[in-house]
Amino acid sequence: MQVSGTIRIVSSNPLNLANTLPSGQSFRWKLCRSHTWIGVIDNHVISLKQNSPSLISYTAEPCASSEAIKNRLIDYFRLESPPLRELYRQWGQSTKTNHAENHTADINADFKKKAQKLDGLRLLRQDPYECTFCFICSQNNHTKRISSMVETLCNVYGSFIATVDGVDYYAFPKIDQLLRATEPELRGLGFGYRSKYIVESAKIVKENGGETWLRLQKLVPTDVAKLALLSLPGIGHKVADCIALFSMERLDVVPVDTHVWKIAMRYLPKRKKNSSTYQYIADFFKEKFGPYCGWAHTILFAAELKTFQTVMDEDSKVNKSKTKAKKTANL
Repeated sequence: MQVSGTIRIVSSNPLNLANTLPSGQSFRWKLCRSHTWIGVIDNHVISLKQNSPSLISYTAEPCASSEAIKNRLIDYFRLESPPLRELYRQWGQSTKTNHAENHTADINADFKKKAQKLDGLRLLRQDPYECTFCFICSQNNHTKRISSMVETLCNVYGSFIATVDGVDYYAFPKIDQLLRATEPELRGLGFGYRSKYIVESAKIVKENGGETWLRLQKLVPTDVAKLALLSLPGIGHKVADCIALFSMERLDVVPVDTHVWKIAMRYLPKRKKNSSTYQYIADFFKEKFGPYCGWAHTILFAAELKTFQTVMDEDSKVNKSKTKAKKTANL
């Protein structure tokens, strides 16, 4: 059974699907016909369309309750969180910190400029079990290939949900389904060296209590949750932080990959650049953006992605045109 409904978005707490869904947090959303995003949440195929900044329509199947889907989407997009508009304003304010000496630029001012192009980019609240295995696939990988791998895992090992617009959709495989995967089989499906990580991690998760074990990590201190994640093959500090941020309510965690390292290098004190460590960079973001620094980091990270380069380059093109016009006028 298919259900449908709408969600009204207030201006103080915006949600922009086009900025949020391709931002590198989740790998199960695709932009399809008529500006509609189709993805899978839990055991439902969800179609979302942004009709205006204040109105999003949705359909879901199979489901018996439109209200249940609406509540799940409110939870998934954190629409109950502190007003995002106010957070954007705070993140865009220049601050003085212990790292303020010899800055080459102001990261908060840069955030303010970039955030104008990425309004309403929300931090998703994902399932810790699914998020963990999706990010095991992310090692040394790009978004398009990660999405393909995750889709393969679901199609081969997951349970069928529904057919929408001629496409079959499958749920993310439960741990007992994932345990059927073998390393040779996964290698044949294109997972490469990650095949071993998936197989071995699935066994460890099962031994510790299955999906529930990973979901319970939301309730323990951050360092304990990270130790649990780091015990899984293929998960280092960056991947563990991604999982903690996107699915375990650790909004003050900052995953540091090459994109984030390059961002930090623009703003860290010159004398610290050569000695910068993972934790030093994470602490720098926390000092500059506060308790929701993981969310602010995600917006700056998205601004570096090819997906958003056309939008982000618009200002530079306009500024170049203005500079050229001024020079011509002065001749």
